[in-house]
Amino acid sequence: MTDHCKVFIERWTHPDYRPEPCTPEALDVAEKLLATFLPRSLREFLESFGPVGTTANLLSEIVDRDLDLNDVSEFDDPEGIVQATMAWRDLGLDSDLIAFASDCQGNVFCIQSAPSRVADSEVWFLDHDCGTVAPLGVTFNEWIGVFADLPA
Repeated sequence: MTDHCKVFIERWTHPDYRPEPCTPEALDVAEKLLATFLPRSLREFLESFGPVGTTANLLSEIVDRDLDLNDVSEFDDPEGIVQATMAWRDLGLDSDLIAFASDCQGNVFCIQSAPSRVADSEVWFLDHDCGTVAPLGVTFNEWIGVFADLPA
């Protein structure tokens, strides 16, 4: 697990409202149902912290600084990853993308499906208003780092 993950949790989540970490078994079930392997970076994040939600401070920081950045509002638990992925696939999401988090407007962050475990994976953004899905050009660890490195 990267230091960025720990900084992200410390800065942008409320210490009194953190969920239980996800169990490896629950993540294994999600992977089996989706016929994929989640990248080690995302699994370690969910096993360490669980499906966290961010405080309004993150969105405020992004808006106040007029950053070209979509906030992450909530991470899904393993069951939510399966449900969100299948629901978005019914609406046209590519079958090789896995939804794992959303922003405050219900847009979705995804990673690519993989036939074997990889260390990290590029993050994709599904904008439901525009009907677009595009890679963000950063891996999960780099993406978390963007939020962790926002100026204080």
